[in-house]
Amino acid sequence: MTARFLGILSSTVASLWCALALGDPLFYLLSFTLILCTVFALVSVILAQKSLRVTQAVVPDAVDRGGKGELQVSFSYKSPLPTAPFEAHISILGETAVFFIRAKSRVMLPFNLRHVGQFHVGIDRIYCKDIFGLFRLSIKTLPEKCAILSLPQLFTIDQLTFSPRDDGEAMLNRSGEDVTSPEDTRAYRQGDALKRVHWKLSARTGDLIVRRFEVPMPPETLILINDEPLKIGGESELSLRDAICETALSSAKEQLALEAPVRIPFYTNPVRDFFASHESELSNLKRELAMIAFDSEHPFEAAVSLEMRRARTTGAAIIITPVLSGALVEAAKNLRLSGPDVRLYFVSHDPENEEYLPYVRRLQNAMIEVCYVSPV
Repeated sequence: MTARFLGILSSTVASLWCALALGDPLFYLLSFTLILCTVFALVSVILAQKSLRVTQAVVPDAVDRGGKGELQVSFSYKSPLPTAPFEAHISILGETAVFFIRAKSRVMLPFNLRHVGQFHVGIDRIYCKDIFGLFRLSIKTLPEKCAILSLPQLFTIDQLTFSPRDDGEAMLNRSGEDVTSPEDTRAYRQGDALKRVHWKLSARTGDLIVRRFEVPMPPETLILINDEPLKIGGESELSLRDAICETALSSAKEQLALEAPVRIPFYTNPVRDFFASHESELSNLKRELAMIAFDSEHPFEAAVSLEMRRARTTGAAIIITPVLSGALVEAAKNLRLSGPDVRLYFVSHDPENEEYLPYVRRLQNAMIEVCYVSPV
């Protein structure tokens, strides 16, 4: 009900009182007209509430940061009684706009995606009114909001090579052969070690047969992302997220160009690992990075220490963080001592702040390369 309905109600009561008091048919006609308009308004708005159908979709479902998306909303209405235009409250990227839309129409709303992440756009609520403005009812059955991914962009970054003392060949030698998992057998060749000879099979065939073992995987590049809550808020936090995700994507691309597999553990809920061995898998990595919620409950330095268990198969490690602390420096130093080369990307709006200089010096003294990334 609206304020106008209260006015109509009071007018109806007054005209009925006058009709009963004076017996004038004009007041009876006026009362009947007001009651008829009220009933018509109520029936029309109830039918509109029951018969309105709304569909919405966003195209495309993923776009690179800085690109454009479009929300398409369609309305269909089957009631024979007329109503006022529907009042639609549509939320796009945190902002709500109100549109007055007629039935059997389609609305297309373009929008720009300025930051990396997963965003939900669509209708928050819809109200319908009768043509007299007496009743205003909300539509209860609404479609779910549409999700769109704003994907990180690539930028030029230096490749991280494996250290000379532990390059790809050394890593393969260090990982050794799995003597319990022969890939196949072949005939003996001059120079083969006797421990490779399959004596039972050789006795059965009458010729020397040698085991061939599975070739170990090449060393991985481990990329560690600080996905703890940033607690900054506003544009500064969003731009930091952009820089973190795009640094991780660019680092992965350069390492995959070296034919080095990439592993990225995510400690947000749910905890998971992303593994890629070819550049064609970068599209999947883009989506994974865009969906990082930055709500990890695990301290980042603990995550870095935990990943030391992969040191045997890791040739190089990349740490990406917007925060420096003594605990993180110690964890990075221990990771470096366990074998792989380590590069740390410090993402900050003020990287030259003197408060960070002691941490940077300690990292550099531990033979850890420190690079700065400034968010755009």
